Formats: sequence, structure tokens, C-alpha cells
Amino acid sequence: KRTIQRFIENVLAEEILDYLEQGYADLSRRFAHEPESVIQTILYSSRAFHEATASPDWVGGLFDGQIRIPIRGMTHLTPQMERVLIHELTHCFVASRSRGNTPQWIQEGIAQVVEGKSASRERAALLKAFLASGGPGSGAEFSYPKALSQMEFFLERWSGSHLNELLDRLGRGTDIDAALQAVIGESYMEFLARWGEWLEG
Repeated sequence: KRTIQRFIENVLAEEILDYLEQGYADLSRRFAHEPESVIQTILYSSRAFHEATASPDWVGGLFDGQIRIPIRGMTHLTPQMERVLIHELTHCFVASRSRGNTPQWIQEGIAQVVEGKSASRERAALLKAFLASGGPGSGAEFSYPKALSQMEFFLERWSGSHLNELLDRLGRGTDIDAALQAVIGESYMEFLARWGEWLEG
């Protein structure tokens, strides 16, 4: 069964399709879940991607119900493109398991973890900002490094199975505060306070 539809018949498209199908199998195990819908993946030129998505130039891909990727003249799959693809495919799984009810920090945090990023180099700067702004309330403001760090903390302190349970509760319409309370026994603000303590080491 093909889980990802093909839109461009060439070498790059074949390589992308093969990579996504392997990624699909890996993420199915990680999230103990398979999206119900076929995942459509569309490859664009840089200009067509910008026109279709109105995204800034730095955006390497987009998931809006479909995976949209600018190939920027590439003819073969590169490690950088693999990271973009698995990042966007992770968004698909998280959105499916949570039925679209996932805070941005979870979506972007876990997608960055799966693609292999680490926030270790940002730890001192994140701690400095956390302390300077008065603690947990500032932790709720979104940034990519912050989301990655918070997800690294979550997975170190708890586990992937806790994350899956959290996504299930969100998928049933529970808000993030109540979902965290049910899964880890802490409110969102308490979670952020604990993350701040973790940053201090």
C-alpha cells in the first residue's frame, strides 16, 4: 500500500518517496499511530512554493494538511532535504494523533527532535532569557529553540509514551493545561517552571 501520493516522476521524486515511506514506517512505530488520510506531498520550484504558500525565503518546507517542499533546483535527495522531509512528516503524525489540537511548542519541538536537532548550544541563552523575564510566563512565548529545549526536557524527564498519551488527550479536545496535569501531574506553568530549573542544570 502506498501511503504517500506521487506528484513528480523523476529521480528526485523517487528518492523523496522512498525516504518518506521509510520515515512513515519509523514514525508509525514512534507514535504508535498511522494517519487515516493519504499524505500528499507536493514538490515546487522556489518561486512556485512562495506563490502557493506565501512563506518567507528561509522556510524549507510546510505542512498544512499536505507536505509542501521547495526543491530549489535539486536533482538528488540531500541530508538537508531529508531533515526537512522528516520534520514535515512528523507534523503530519502529531496533527493526526492530536486531531489538530497541538500547541505550537509541541508540534515544532518534537519535529525538531525527530530531525535530529539539539538545543544544547542555546541552553545558556534560554536560561538567561528565562531568568531575565521573570520565569514561567516567559516560557510560554514561542521560539524554535525554546520549543526544542522544552521537548528535550519533556522526553528526558518523562518519555515518548507520555508524549503519545498527551497527544491522545489533546485529540479528545482537552486543553494543554488539563492534558499535562493528567499525564505528568503538573500544570503548564508548573511544567515551564520545572523546565527553567532543568536549564539551570
